[in-house]
Parts: sequence; C-alpha cells; structure tokens
Amino acid sequence: MPIAVASLSGDQVRERGITASVDIAQVTTGVVIQQTDGRVDPYIRGLGSKVVILGEVGSVATYVDGVYMPEVYGGTYSLANIESIEVLKGPQGTLFGRNTAGGAVVIRTRDPQFTPEGRIEVGYGNLDAVAARGYATGPISDDVAISLTGNYNRRDSYYRDLVRGGRIADTEEYTLRRKLLIRPADNLEIVVAGDHARSEDPTSITAQPTGGYLGATESSLTASGPRQYIGDLEDQQRLAIQSGIAGTIRLDLSDMTLTSVTAYRYSRIVLDIDDDRTPLPIFNLYDRQPSKVFSQEVLLSSGSDKPVTWVVGGYYADQKARYDPLIISGINNLTLEAKANTQIYALFGEATWHLGDFELTGGLRFNRDEKSYSGGANGVTVVAGVDNAWESFTPRAILAYHPHRDLLVYGSYSEGFKSGAFDIVSFATTPLRSEKVKAYELGIKTQPAAMMTFNAAAFIYDRSDVQVQAQDPATGLPSLQNAAKARTYGAEAEVTVRPITGLSLQAGVTYLDAKYRRFPNALVYSQIPVPTGAVPGSLGYMPLFVDVSGQRVEGSPEWTVSLAGSYTIELPGGGSIRPSANLYTSSSSYFDRSVSISQESYTLLNAAISWQLSGSKGFSLDLWGRNLTDETYLLSNFLSFYGDSAHYNEPRTYGVTARFDF
Repeated sequence: MPIAVASLSGDQVRERGITASVDIAQVTTGVVIQQTDGRVDPYIRGLGSKVVILGEVGSVATYVDGVYMPEVYGGTYSLANIESIEVLKGPQGTLFGRNTAGGAVVIRTRDPQFTPEGRIEVGYGNLDAVAARGYATGPISDDVAISLTGNYNRRDSYYRDLVRGGRIADTEEYTLRRKLLIRPADNLEIVVAGDHARSEDPTSITAQPTGGYLGATESSLTASGPRQYIGDLEDQQRLAIQSGIAGTIRLDLSDMTLTSVTAYRYSRIVLDIDDDRTPLPIFNLYDRQPSKVFSQEVLLSSGSDKPVTWVVGGYYADQKARYDPLIISGINNLTLEAKANTQIYALFGEATWHLGDFELTGGLRFNRDEKSYSGGANGVTVVAGVDNAWESFTPRAILAYHPHRDLLVYGSYSEGFKSGAFDIVSFATTPLRSEKVKAYELGIKTQPAAMMTFNAAAFIYDRSDVQVQAQDPATGLPSLQNAAKARTYGAEAEVTVRPITGLSLQAGVTYLDAKYRRFPNALVYSQIPVPTGAVPGSLGYMPLFVDVSGQRVEGSPEWTVSLAGSYTIELPGGGSIRPSANLYTSSSSYFDRSVSISQESYTLLNAAISWQLSGSKGFSLDLWGRNLTDETYLLSNFLSFYGDSAHYNEPRTYGVTARFDF
C-alpha cells in the first residue's frame, strides 16, 4: 500500500499495554495525543487541532468498524476483541468516510465467528485498579453468528486534594458491544453492531496551576508538585455516554463489491469543572452537551486482480449538538444555550492503473459542509439563526514503483480539507475560513531479507488558514481563529527484525520541523508583571495579539522514537513464556502558541511477561507494568486569564491479569 500507515494487530495491542486512547502515541512515532476536558486530541506528524467548540471536530478522524466517531473519549479502545488498529498518516478522503486533513485512526473489531470461542480476562493493579473483559462468539444458525463483548475498569485517583484532603477523581467505565453476522447468500453478508459506553473519568479535567494564579497571595494554597488539586469545586466529575448502532452490508457482484455502512450515534457529556483551577470561586463551568449523528456511506469497488482497480463512493452525515445548557458561575454568571447542526455531503473515487512494475493512482473528492447555529445567553436570543456552506475538491496522486513483492517506492501528492466553522461561544456570525493542507511525500517499503522489513518516508505539509483555539477574553470560554500559514518538514523510518524464532524487535523514529510560516495576530496570554516581592501570576494573565510567525506548532515534538520487542520461549511439555517491552521517547514540545509552556523531553517504559499454560487456548497469566520509570509529563496545558491549567499523566502502574481462552 503506497501510503504511510502504522498497523498493530489485536495481540500487539494487548502485548504493548494499549488500554486507552492516549496510549496509542506510545507505540506509534509521529503521533502525539493531548487531552482537553476529557476529549482525546490526536496530532499526526504535527497535524491536529484542539477543538472543544460545540459541534466541531479535530483534524484527525477516528473510525470503529468503518463508522466515523465524532466524539472520542479515553475509553474508545477499551474493547476485548480488537482485530487491528491502523494509523493512516496525512490527508485521507478519496477511499472512505469523512474527509480528514491530518490523518485517521482506524479500529477494527472481530466479526462474529461460526466456530464457538471466547475469552475472559480479570486483572488487578495498584491504585486499586480492577479490570474485567469478556468476549464470546458462536453460531445461532447455519447463516447467523453473534458476538458479545464487555469491558469494565475502575481505578482510584492519582490526584491529591489539598483543599479537603484525600484523593479526588476516581475513574470508572464500562463498554458493551454486540455484533450479529448474517449470511443469507454466498455473495451477501450483513453485520449489525450495537455499542454502549459509559465513563466517569474526572482525571482529564482535574488540573492544577503551575505558574501562579489570579488572586494568589503569599498565604494562598499552591501546588508544590504534580498531581495536586487545589480547586474549590469538590464534586468535580465528567460523565460521558456514547451509544450507537450500525449496519454494514457487503454484496459481491461478480467482479465488483458493493458496501453500505449506515450508522446512528448518540453521545452526552456532563462536565463540572473548576475552570480557574484555584481555591477561589472565580470561574466554574457546568456543561451539559448532547449530540447525535446519522451517517450513510456507500462504496463500490472493483476486484483486486484487474489491470485497473478502483473504488467510488459517497458519504452523508447529519450531526446535531447543543449546549443544554452551559453555565458559568463565579465572578460572572452566565447561562448559554445553543444548537448547532452540520450536514456533510461528499463524493469520492480513486483508481489505480497497473503498468508493469509501475502503479499510477489518481483520486478526487468533492466536499460540501453546511453548518448553522442559533443561541443566546441568560434567556435572551443573541443569534436567531446563521448558516454557511464550504466546498472543496481535494485530489490525490501517487506514482509507485513495485518491481517485486519485497520492494515498493512511491511518491504522492494529496490535499486535505477541514471545513470552516462558527465561533459559537462568542456568538460570532462571521464564519472562519476552511483549513487546507497540501501534502507531498516520498517513501519506500521493503523487505531486504526474510527476517526484516523496513519502511521510510519524507514529507512536506503546507497548511493555510489553520484553525486554532484559544480562550475568549470576554467570556473565558474557548474561541477559534485562523492562523495564516504553517509548514511541516519531516521524515520517519520503521524497521522490524525477527533474527531468530520467537524473537521480534521493532524500532521507529520520526523527525518534525513544524512552524507557523505566518501568524501575525495570534491570541496568546502573558503573565501580568507584579511588584517586586508579590506572588507571580497574582494579577492574572493578559490577552495579547502577537506575531508568532516562525515559532513551532504545538503538538509537534522534533523527535519521537519508539522501540519494542518480544521473545516467545517454548516450554518443555507445552506452554510458553513471553517477555515483552516497549519504550517511547519524545523531545520537548509546546502546548501554546506563546511557547511559554513546554513539555520537556521524556521517556516511557512499559513491560510485561506472559505465561501461557499450553497451546493457544486455555489459561494464561500476565504480569505487567506501565511507565516503569515513573516519568512525569503533561498531557495538556492551557493558558487563560486566570492562570495555567496543567494535566499530568498517570504515575507508575503495575498489576496482574489472568486470561482464559476457550
């Protein structure tokens, strides 16, 4: 496949300790995942966005079994039957789904099987962590099979409450998923899937100021180290509910395949946030935000053994979201209500001509996004209704040289598009411009020896009208603006070696040089100077519009490196022992365009040892540890008028998991 993609099997997901959305960055170079108020914000090769505006989504899309997931929270990957996770790098849109400017995370779960099988897992770890997972599948009749998946996790918090004592922000979540496979004819397959997830995970909004805060005095309570909460809002919590149903139909038509994916999703988040993160009742936020999405995708693809292979398709989505309501209390009291609707229309296609050792691929996508919203404050309508539409054509072209199965060299050009938006919390009626990406890439994929594979790529991304988020000085809520231009130069390489039976070693490295080429009016916050001897930050932070041209783009460390290895030792009489480990290191990066807040370089080490009693079925036991060096780093940091808000990662965790396959 002549595109940059990182792929993990279900076994690798479990082996490398991927239990939540944020973990995927630890095993994939060039990927950074930040968290904002519980949402997961992926950045791929420096392309991404931190967006919490009503109805808006980031620049990286997430799909589960072909269904676009508009809302992504920490437990998205907490499933017991993952078949694979793929990270597609660069603009996507000529092959499937919703257009995406930065890349896509594609998750596939196993379809039901006609041979009965299943798995039960139970685990326990420090922080009083309890985990249970189950998966079962089998036939109902000769033509119908079913699978059931369940997942439950709970854990004590790692944040200390310095105001009231003890800990704050315990977490609990569960996920249920059902799939039904129907094969009424040899050429027809129908999969119906339903899922429901509920999570209470206040950790990602339990933040602390690290550089002083508005109103602080010498006697004020301050955090002396990481993971210390000093907010005045005690019952801080985040509840996220995600549910959905999807139907996938695959029909073989001689030398073509017709695929239809119909889906409906509902989500609701409940946020109670001490948004100033201080002991003072300055700014508390209470957000009730339901949303629902209907989507329909149709694909028609040719057989893979033709001189010309192709796929054409169409995509439609209707997304509705609202503040129900959004309440601000503290120094200022405000109640916001708003409704936002987005309709997406797309036609796309791609064809590949096989010309001897060469392959020429051309693709094109037409996008039209229509958005409207209305809203008001304190019972008074401010915007009765405003709407706008954004259109674009985004092409892709690839020339590949494929002389034999063990060598592929390619060059590609593609464009990405992220539609414009309305800055709803500011009740703006002038829309933001669409963000556009032009991506150039040269790559090689080769297997120089039976025991080795090697992939490498060099790329340039030119971005214009980049959509960025800051805090609105008037309301204290997030607002959007367009940056003018940004450019990313980069390169990456991955190698897998299997020198002896049972031993697998992987290494990956990504280099990024991502900077704003032109951004003369960036909204940033700078600490207000205080008299000598006064507490830094006690006067708060002032909003400034400054020129940040030439500065690094947030979410884009210069270097990321990942190393992984596992070794299966077969035991006399049956069974095996498999030690495994993965290491991830990142150079420093920024969270803010003022580059006043940075995450210094850090390294994470995860390891496990698995004992399989006998064969591929039966009992097994895993001893595991994550962040074994107890590294401390930031998952997010946000500057506002009140101070900065720092959210830290988990400390060292370890435990045991027992698994029974049947």
